[in-house]
Amino acid sequence: VAELEAALAGCDDGPDEADAAGPTVVLPERVARAAMRGDARSVLRWVGPAPDPSCQCGRNCRERHRSRLDARAGPDMMGVTLLHCAAANGRGGLCAALLQGGADPDARDAAGLTPLGVRSIMDGADVPPDGPGGGGGEEEEDAVSVLLAWGAAVGDRPRLASEARGYGNVRLADLVSSELGGRRCLILPRPDGGDDGGDGHGRLAGRTCVAGRFDPAADAYRVRLEHTGDRADVPSRLLTRRDRTPPDPGDAWYVPDGRGGRARRVAFRSADEARAYLSS
Repeated sequence: VAELEAALAGCDDGPDEADAAGPTVVLPERVARAAMRGDARSVLRWVGPAPDPSCQCGRNCRERHRSRLDARAGPDMMGVTLLHCAAANGRGGLCAALLQGGADPDARDAAGLTPLGVRSIMDGADVPPDGPGGGGGEEEEDAVSVLLAWGAAVGDRPRLASEARGYGNVRLADLVSSELGGRRCLILPRPDGGDDGGDGHGRLAGRTCVAGRFDPAADAYRVRLEHTGDRADVPSRLLTRRDRTPPDPGDAWYVPDGRGGRARRVAFRSADEARAYLSS
C-alpha cells in the first residue's frame, strides 16, 4: 500500500475519459485515491451508471461503462485498476460494488498481480477467524472473501498460499490452499436422496453458501449459509461452485450511501428478496 500511495503522489490526473468508446480511459489519480479510501460514492459517480438494457445507442454505452470500470492507471502507478486500489486497502464493500457493475476480478497490473494477489501480500489482510462471509445487517465483508465469492482466479495455489503466509495472513493462506475455500457454492442433494443418518443435509440441498475452512480428515468444508448466516459442515462432494454475478449477487448488494461515501451493505433474507430488489 505504501508503494502505491507513493506512486500516486507523483502522478498527475490523466484524462477522465476518451470520447470514443474503447479501452483508452486513463484512471485519474483522484479516483484511484477515492478507491483506496473506499469512497464508493466518488468512484461510482466517475464510473457512471450501468447502461440500460433498453438503450438504443448500440454498444457505445456498454463499452464506455466497461472501459471506466477496468480503466488503468499510468505506468508510474503500475497500471492498477479501481479493483486493485480497493482490494489493496481492504475495501470489501467497494470491491463488491465494482464487481456488481462488471469489473474484471482477474485484471493484472504491471507487475502481473491480480486484485486478489495484491491483497494477499498486504500486512493485516487476513480473513476473519470464522472464515469468509459478511456479518448480519450492514456489516461489510472483507475484500478477500468478496473477490473469491465473485470468482477471482487463484492461479498458482501453492505460491499464493505461500506468499500470503509469508505476510502473516495464515487464515487466508489456509483458505486458498483448498479448491473451494472462500468460494460461493451450491449445496447438492445426496446422490441416493437420503439424509445420511438424520444429519439434516436434506434441508440444506439447493441452498447457496460460502465455503470456509476445509477439514481434510472429513473431506468437508465449514460453510456459511447465505441469507441466514448459519454454519454447517458439508462434504466437498456435495458442493459445486456458483460464483456471484451481477444478476445473482448472493445475499447482499452494496450501494454508495454509507457514512463518508462508503459502500453500505444491503442484506437480503432470501433469494426472492434479492430478485425483487434488483428488479425494482
